[in-house]
Amino acid sequence: MDYKHTFMNEDLTAFENEQENNKIYETAQVDRNQFDNPEVDEVLNRSPSWLVRWGIAYFFFVMMVIIGVAWFIKYPDIISSTLKIYPRNLPKNIVFKNSTGRLDQLFAEDGEKVSKNKIIAFFESTAKHDDVINFEKFIDSLILDTGDVQKIYSRKIPIYFTLGELQKPYQIFQDVFIKSNSVLTSGILNRKKKSIDDEIGQIANMKRSNKEQVELQEKDLKLSSDEAESLQRLSDKGLVSVQEAKNSLSKYYLKKQSLEQLKGSEVNFDITAIQKRQEFAETDKKIEELKMEVLQSIFLMKNEILLWKQKYLAIAPIDGYVHFSSVLEKNQLLNTGESILTISPKSEEYYGEIWLGQHNLGKVKKGQRVVVKMDSYPYQEYGTIEGRIDYIASMPRDSTTLLKVVFPLGLYTNYQNKVSFKYGMTAKAEIVTNETRLLKRIFRQLVGKVN
Repeated sequence: MDYKHTFMNEDLTAFENEQENNKIYETAQVDRNQFDNPEVDEVLNRSPSWLVRWGIAYFFFVMMVIIGVAWFIKYPDIISSTLKIYPRNLPKNIVFKNSTGRLDQLFAEDGEKVSKNKIIAFFESTAKHDDVINFEKFIDSLILDTGDVQKIYSRKIPIYFTLGELQKPYQIFQDVFIKSNSVLTSGILNRKKKSIDDEIGQIANMKRSNKEQVELQEKDLKLSSDEAESLQRLSDKGLVSVQEAKNSLSKYYLKKQSLEQLKGSEVNFDITAIQKRQEFAETDKKIEELKMEVLQSIFLMKNEILLWKQKYLAIAPIDGYVHFSSVLEKNQLLNTGESILTISPKSEEYYGEIWLGQHNLGKVKKGQRVVVKMDSYPYQEYGTIEGRIDYIASMPRDSTTLLKVVFPLGLYTNYQNKVSFKYGMTAKAEIVTNETRLLKRIFRQLVGKVN
């Protein structure tokens, strides 16, 4: 019974497979009939002749054009960073240096142009400001004549009693000046020098005369020696008496003793001349010390005045424009370390600073071009500023390196627009490290992806 059932199932499966094959054949016949359409057959089986002949050539031509363009087109490498612009001459702040005080007088207005060393303000002081300024002019005139001390002594010190803190240094300077002036201009030391010089001349003459006497006595001594020897020989032969020979020898010894005394006098003359020269040098040294003392007192007085001016005067350190840090009024109370005003220079020269990190720093070289896009001047409208790397710091600070950028054309953009400088201006800087061919860039990117 099971065997019969199995056989029937196999026949049923074979029948179903035959039916499915018939359906596939009928479908294939329908598709074949569709492809047998003449129009479809013409498109599929007959390709256009120009594509067969020129398609590959056109493809390679287009590829060569693309490669050629990619070879000639250069695309620069850009390193972007932030740049700050500064003037060559930085603004100078004037700070109140006393513990406390008041503003005495003000001689400039906000925005006014001032020249270097112009007095802008007086601060409260026990001294009379005008007296100190006039006394400084006198000291400056003395400094100009430091090469001629006699010209200095020809001047008369002005009398002041309102110099405040400078009154004591002024008294010291006055005492030194008067003391040295009375000694040097009176000629006491110079007359002493002349007297000593005359004495030295007299000693030289005496020494010369003594030398001549020595030479004469040496000749006389030689004759006395010959005479004593001759008489001694005659005495030995009995031709002259012994006493006569002894007398001749005695005269010889007396002349020799006199000669030695003259030679000793020559040594004394040398010693005396040395002493007089030393006295002359000491007198000359005294004169130079007095001159140096008065010159030193002049410069010390000048230094005291400068210290006083730093405390009680506001002076423009450079040419520029005055900018008050706050509203200033006469008799206004000021505190130590308080910024009074700022002098901003009128400068046409500027430079930029870039603090660049370590990334791509090795590509940056001196002389490379920098494209500067000002934050306050949109580059799409105003253009960009041309810059060059002028300096690269050798030592980093906090992992950043300072780059200094100069502007060969000033703050003019490539659209010929003038950028008006403001303190604190920032910009975006694009450093053009090198220009690489587009083909090389594509090849480098492909190799990078493969790796």
